[in-house]
Amino acid sequence: MTLEELKSLFLGYCRKEDGAPDKQLFGLEYENFVMVPNNKDGEECFHPLPVEGESGVFRVLENLVELTQNSDDPLEKVYEKDMLLALISPAGSKITVEPGGQIELSDAPRKSLLDAYNSLQDYLKLLEKAVSDFKGKLLFQGVQPIHSLDKLPFFPKNRYRIMFQHMLKTGTLGQWMMKGSSGVQVSIDYASLEDLQRKFIFLNRLSPFLTAMFANSPLNAGSPSGFLSYRSHIWENTDNSRCGLPEIFLRDS
Repeated sequence: MTLEELKSLFLGYCRKEDGAPDKQLFGLEYENFVMVPNNKDGEECFHPLPVEGESGVFRVLENLVELTQNSDDPLEKVYEKDMLLALISPAGSKITVEPGGQIELSDAPRKSLLDAYNSLQDYLKLLEKAVSDFKGKLLFQGVQPIHSLDKLPFFPKNRYRIMFQHMLKTGTLGQWMMKGSSGVQVSIDYASLEDLQRKFIFLNRLSPFLTAMFANSPLNAGSPSGFLSYRSHIWENTDNSRCGLPEIFLRDS
């Protein structure tokens, strides 16, 4: 495929027939860690959610299905061969598992930020119930703050197996990005290709300030990392070919 063909394909995908404000939507992806209690030497401490077992990833997914089976938006199972991989809902939401056992909500598109917020709060309450039978706790951090990389679980999705080894070739912290980080991604709509360009440039220029405002990962492997956002540091050392802010992304033309 030539460069011109790629441009045509991209513009054809992005071009909107109707970008009226009342037709524009918001999209939200939300990841967080789950911690499981572990009584050691008579003291209760927590370790990352494992993949297997009665207090593991698969158990959480099964609990979520059970909790929603009689609701207006029941979750359904998605498999990769014989392995439970994810959950989807009729409304368009999807719950997946990241490489280190992080639970991720890819929410259905919403008409307003308030709708997205309310949907997120409903999901978090549901997830808290799903981990409550083994006294699990949700951890809201950009990076796993206590445990080293080798102590974190690995969710055996085929794509993750390939990516995990590939990350050794692209940077020094790509495997940390996969297993030890979590975040929030927000997608906003646009009215036209010109509006898309304007918003894309503006948000790229704004991104360093957003990183500073929402920094939430000062610890790494149990010690101060030297960064308020160690997650940002991880991404800067993951893969220079697809991370960072190329100068062309900041231009007006």
